[in-house]
Amino acid sequence: MLNWLWVATAAQIIIGTSAVFDKILLKKRVTDPWAYTFWFGLLGLFAVFILPFGFEVPSLETVVLGLIGGAAFVAAAFSVFNALKGGEASEALPLVGALSPVATLAISSLILGTSLGQADSIGFLLLIASGLILFFAERRYTTVRFLGWVFAGALLLAFSHVISKLVFEQSSFTTGFFLVKLGGVAGVLLPFVFSPSLQKRIRASEHTSAVNKRMYFANRALGGFGSLLTSYAIFLSEPALVDATQNLRYIVIFVLAWLVLRERFSGR
Repeated sequence: MLNWLWVATAAQIIIGTSAVFDKILLKKRVTDPWAYTFWFGLLGLFAVFILPFGFEVPSLETVVLGLIGGAAFVAAAFSVFNALKGGEASEALPLVGALSPVATLAISSLILGTSLGQADSIGFLLLIASGLILFFAERRYTTVRFLGWVFAGALLLAFSHVISKLVFEQSSFTTGFFLVKLGGVAGVLLPFVFSPSLQKRIRASEHTSAVNKRMYFANRALGGFGSLLTSYAIFLSEPALVDATQNLRYIVIFVLAWLVLRERFSGR
């Protein structure tokens, strides 16, 4: 069986690359964070293609937990997309990466009874510290609104990962992953059905250029693969440890933010 750390590392490299391209698309005025999240969640339907690889009929409790976990995940994505829309990728993502593992450890301790060994705790604290250092070293004009989106994203992501771990403990990986993605689909479809204003925002996004649409769906495919690997790492290990590896993606983010986004880094 693959070691969870190698799986998580590959996931963070892929997700880091995807996050930078999210920022490129969200910089464009035609891109609405809600519309962006809607298609992000709806693409979870492609999880149906993994069903032949180990699907088991789940209990009702497992189904409900999977739907809740998936809905929380797309809500976290919506928060992070709003933070990216209003701030620098090199600021928003390290702060989410520093806060969500702490929240994950707290929630998993309450729900799963998780505790870390001495070596794991040292590594966990170092990874959290790195995210905070990256944020404060490059911090510019942080707003309350920006911080609100970051905190909401971190808490929702933590909750989603802990619930996903519960689902994986009660089912096979294939079943759990499918249920969580199905929850994400439900999480974007329900607001769409009951909110005419959100429907208008989705329709407005359809005028986005063909180039941007292709770039979006290609990036979602890349991010989806990273999400699959992250889920598998959670299946293999503790959610808090997997969350802590988020800071590994900032090597990728900082390099691409410098080369592609032209974000400036100086001093600290």
